[in-house]
Amino acid sequence: MRVDNLWVASLGVYLPERMSTDRAVELGLYDPADKIESGMTGVLIAGDRPPVQMALDAARQAVDRWGGSPCAIDLLVHSGTFAQGPPLWSPPGYLLGQLGGDAHAFVLQVMQACNGMLASIEVAAGQLLAGTGRDTALITGSENCASARTDRWRMSRPGMICADAGAAMMLSNSGGFARIRAIHSATVPELEGLHRGDEPLMPVPGQDLEVDLARRASEFGRSTMPVTDATELMIERQLAVVKRCLADAGLAAEDLARLIYANVAWYITDQWVMRPLGLSLARSSFEYGRGIGHAGPCDQVISLDHLVRAGKLRQGDHVLLLGAASGYCITGVVLTITDTPAWAG
Repeated sequence: MRVDNLWVASLGVYLPERMSTDRAVELGLYDPADKIESGMTGVLIAGDRPPVQMALDAARQAVDRWGGSPCAIDLLVHSGTFAQGPPLWSPPGYLLGQLGGDAHAFVLQVMQACNGMLASIEVAAGQLLAGTGRDTALITGSENCASARTDRWRMSRPGMICADAGAAMMLSNSGGFARIRAIHSATVPELEGLHRGDEPLMPVPGQDLEVDLARRASEFGRSTMPVTDATELMIERQLAVVKRCLADAGLAAEDLARLIYANVAWYITDQWVMRPLGLSLARSSFEYGRGIGHAGPCDQVISLDHLVRAGKLRQGDHVLLLGAASGYCITGVVLTITDTPAWAG
């Protein structure tokens, strides 16, 4: 989908303390072989800090950098992978209330796991560009792996370590530091079972259920499709989304200054995304993300914020944000940097 008149007005992040993978190996938390294979150097760990509170801190930073009033927020969309709070509760409603937002705003929760914030951008684009009278949208995401029964170091070994963080992005149709050029999403329904495995659908499990994605993938591989074939299908469909995004933006892969992907092992980023596009790993977000870990839906916004603040993106640079999640859902967003925000540097 080609996009006109939609901008990223500001970003916000909340990053908790970092534990190095060297320290994790010393404590017996992380397998030394997994550390070497993945290339990951650290992970953010928030302890018992509520995920939605991290999203709130990130949202406050984004609103402050934006410079507008919380009452001017027309839409707030929140996403996370694990539980964000009590059942039947509204995390985006909480965020709007804590920010001091106005009753005219609409709130949504997008439950699309690691692709949640990018999918939320597409949802927000539909609202801001469809003549609804809404002009601004706040996209938030948060993750705390302690909110589910899981081992952050081995849940999806060896290519992913689960991290904790909060992130926010303010969208506006009246200007910002980056223009959104194109958005495209797709689903690979053949791979839905990859994140379900053999687990029953009823009764609905509680939060005490152990989350082991590696085991589920093995079960899917035995019953449905070899994991190698599933991986090839992922790569093929992700590449199709990227090519559609670039075509809608009128760009080629070599025009990209950066491609920002999830914070996962170097070989996943390289073999699944960069190499098929003819791009070097150095043009990805891996070098920064390897010390952060995979913070659910927050990765792309965290890395974009880092690149902007570090002065590694300049006016005229084209950036692709690419995400994927269980489903198997994929979203790509193409941005062009149009200005250096006052909060950068």
